[in-house]
Amino acid sequence: MSNGKFSSVNLNGVSFDRTRLDNAKFDGSSLLCARFIGANLSGADFGNSDLTGAYFSNSDLSGAKITEDQIKQASFDNVVMPNGEKSKIKSSTTTKKPIAQTTTTSTSSSTTLSTTTPSTTTTTIILSSTSSTTSSTTTTTTTTTTTTPVGAWNSTFLNETTYVVGKNPHLVAVADVNNDNKFDIVTTNHGSDTVSVLLTTDNGTFSSQTIYAVGHSPYSVAVGDVNNDNKPDVVTANYSPGTISVLLNVGNGTFSLKATYEVGRSPRSVAVADVNNDNKPDIVVANSSGNTVSVLLQCENLFLHHTQHTY
Repeated sequence: MSNGKFSSVNLNGVSFDRTRLDNAKFDGSSLLCARFIGANLSGADFGNSDLTGAYFSNSDLSGAKITEDQIKQASFDNVVMPNGEKSKIKSSTTTKKPIAQTTTTSTSSSTTLSTTTPSTTTTTIILSSTSSTTSSTTTTTTTTTTTTPVGAWNSTFLNETTYVVGKNPHLVAVADVNNDNKFDIVTTNHGSDTVSVLLTTDNGTFSSQTIYAVGHSPYSVAVGDVNNDNKPDVVTANYSPGTISVLLNVGNGTFSLKATYEVGRSPRSVAVADVNNDNKPDIVVANSSGNTVSVLLQCENLFLHHTQHTY
């Protein structure tokens, strides 16, 4: 695509991998979160294009026409800049904490307590205790493992309390959506194209439902902070149109109008997680009819349909 022309084109999220774009002209195009990996962009002219969130890596921008504002909009890793100098290599700031392992040499004894009450369920937990002895004059270690019942108790449940939600509820999520340290309820209502949100009031009781419209035939729901504002948001997988709905938490457990994103055919399950270690939550959807998984990467609080994988 040397000498190519892109005039007023939507190139949001497009990935240019090892592509020759020398002397290309991007005139008034939108390159939101576009990726240039190993691309030859020498002499390219970005005109007044929007480069917000764009990412350049191992690419050549020597002689390219790009404004200081556009440079501030994008990020550059090991790139030959228009002035001929190389940008610094950026490394991930994500640090995973190691899992601490503790070895204890001890001998444990235990007592089993059991109480029986009519019309209850008795649950017993079995734990393993290990004793280890090591001689100081030899290299022989003797380890004895003993499995002993260490506790039992009775679990009882009160009679059900019923709360009204939408038509044909299909899946439920439990999460603290209004940050009061109490778990709330979110249901997908397959028959009414809605979700119901029931906030905890006190002592395990819930308010009447608040109903929010989503896409057609919502099948499943995930609750997670998708825009990094420390407020849990709601994402639904909508079976019939092949979409997801994103409802942002605007505070106190209330939600915005839905934003809709296309995914694969007949999505049944949805999850929210940072899949590319950029400290931004992404969305992953399982599509039952197409045997695919859709991955939507977040960029500037938008979700770009990055790819679908078949397994």
